[in-house]
Amino acid sequence: MQHIIFRNDDVNPNSNIEDIKAMYMIIRKYFPHAEIWSAVNMIAKTSKDGSCYPAIKPKDIKFTDVNLIFDRKHLPDLENIASHGLLHLDHRNVDRDLQKYSILTSCALLNTKVFVPPFWRWNAETNQICEAAGVKLWTEGDWFNIDNGPVRENHLLFCFHSWKFTPETFEERFKHLTPSQ
Repeated sequence: MQHIIFRNDDVNPNSNIEDIKAMYMIIRKYFPHAEIWSAVNMIAKTSKDGSCYPAIKPKDIKFTDVNLIFDRKHLPDLENIASHGLLHLDHRNVDRDLQKYSILTSCALLNTKVFVPPFWRWNAETNQICEAAGVKLWTEGDWFNIDNGPVRENHLLFCFHSWKFTPETFEERFKHLTPSQ
């Protein structure tokens, strides 16, 4: 059996946990044995669309004011947990101390040893910080982003941002597949 992984990036205090659970059930309908990972940002700015920040283009985010912290009571609903940082920021653009604080504090709060860098961007310092702390810097793999199109048959690694979907629009990405028995 092929090892299939789905990774939901940008789970944050604005996330609709009930919608995420419904999306994970959709994944299970088509891929019952897939691993599902939630890459969690602990802190965010209030956003009506569920993103980490309201109406800010990712390239513009350096450091922003925040007013929400993720409620850890939802962690059991999110399957496998990875840190996506305290804040959703490009770790290459901040100094080593802020990187270390973001990575290690979020991993400790989430009780995980896996860090998925936001924007899929990291540098040698990110790697050194993770190695020294025994944290897996998850950067390998040929990920297909299903935000951009339907789930590809025979692909193994999928990422998405649950805040960009409703459960109904999410299932549209799977409709060409046959549900598993």
